[in-house]
Amino acid sequence: MHVAEDPDVLAESLADGEEPSPVPTLYLRDPSRSVVAHNQRPDIGFDTSLNPYRGCEHGCSYCLDPGTPVLFADMVWRPLAAVRVGDALVGFDERPTPGRSRKIRRAVVENVWWSKKPTLRMITRNADVITTAEHRWLQHRSFRWSRTEQLAPGRLLRHMPVVEEEPNDQDYRVGYVAGMTKGDGTFRYEPGWRSDKEGCPQSYWRVALMDLEPLQQLKAFLAAMGVGVEIRPFDSGPNSTTRMWKVETRALSKLATIHDLLRKDPATRNYRRGYLAGFFDAEGHNGSSPRISQKQLSDLERVRVMGASLGFEMKLEKRDGRASTLRLVGSIADRIRFFAVCNSALHRKVDRLFGRQLALDPEPIEAIEPAGVR
Repeated sequence: MHVAEDPDVLAESLADGEEPSPVPTLYLRDPSRSVVAHNQRPDIGFDTSLNPYRGCEHGCSYCLDPGTPVLFADMVWRPLAAVRVGDALVGFDERPTPGRSRKIRRAVVENVWWSKKPTLRMITRNADVITTAEHRWLQHRSFRWSRTEQLAPGRLLRHMPVVEEEPNDQDYRVGYVAGMTKGDGTFRYEPGWRSDKEGCPQSYWRVALMDLEPLQQLKAFLAAMGVGVEIRPFDSGPNSTTRMWKVETRALSKLATIHDLLRKDPATRNYRRGYLAGFFDAEGHNGSSPRISQKQLSDLERVRVMGASLGFEMKLEKRDGRASTLRLVGSIADRIRFFAVCNSALHRKVDRLFGRQLALDPEPIEAIEPAGVR
């Protein structure tokens, strides 16, 4: 067995600016599933041992209050109590290679357990967290991991804005259908139109994409509003090599319902959330920053106004003769907040946040006080 001194504890004894020498650490996977561990090895002089460090490397087995918001990999904040084994959360590099910045990573939950312990209330400028004394926090200035009990008012941590989970209610669903239709859909229908066999123009509603998730959500939202549609393959032409899918209806009664839905424009936050999500799922791209492209400047201006009402700065980049672009302005925290607020259904675009540099604003600690046993 090899035992190495904890580099974080060693760093606490160093003067400001002094760097500790590299300390090698040997990591061993512990397969134990309980505090009491048993073995049947004949070369070990005991058959039972105590395993006090169930959980993370530094032994903070029971870290946070169950109500603490946790960011899931779909960029939705949910309480810690909702976490289950197998869930994917948003994490980051705990100890990056020297000279490399920390990156956002997907973290899959391998175990969940509960306990009661003495706790502390840590109050920062934007947050109020119930935690244990042993839980570790990444300091902003020194990039040092420190336990709660080692921190004090004035120390700087890193802040990720929490977005409260919002419902996908009727207004959100109507907004999503409208955003998808306006973004990349085709709708040909006017009230009073009859069958094309009777001399009226051919009428239909269709949205075609290469991704199934938005179409599945579109189908579910329409079903909740009494409009049944199916997802079918879409022929995008002989020169296309991309497999496409569509949701479509030509039934006049359904087209009349969709027409009424698209005419609605409730001045609600959830409608704007849904519209922005639908438009982004249809025409959005998440590369160096989230972008939405469209030829109609009036459509992009409407999206920009809706985004501004939700607290997002979006810059219009005009392109003569081509589709113009609406680009989200801001940091990685703003990008995460964009997907948390809009609740995009297109996981492929959300997943592009992983591997991005973790660049967060400093968050000063204002107080740390006892919070009782929880």
